[in-house]
Amino acid sequence: MAVSFDTPSSSTNYDVATTGTVAGWSTARVMVTLTVSGTNAARTATQQVFYREMNYNNTATSTALAISTTVRMAISPKLHGNETVATVVNFGY
Repeated sequence: MAVSFDTPSSSTNYDVATTGTVAGWSTARVMVTLTVSGTNAARTATQQVFYREMNYNNTATSTALAISTTVRMAISPKLHGNETVATVVNFGY
C-alpha cells in the first residue's frame, strides 16, 4: 500500500502536558484519554475517544523518577467548528 504524506493534513495535533512522580522500585502507567464531542460531517459518531498509554519502569533504583513530558496525539478526522475535546490523564501503579 502506498501512502502519501504530501496531501493536506487530515488530522489535528493535540498536545497534552503530563507531570508526576514514579516512586523508587516501582512501575507506573499513565493513560491520556481525549473525548471529542460535537458535530462534524466527517466524523461518524457524536463522540469519539482517542487514548495513549505510557509505561514507566523505575524498578532499578530507590530514587523517585520525575516525569514531565508533552504527549502529542493525532485526532482524525480534523477538528472542525463546534467540536470540543475533553482531556483526562490517569496515573496508576
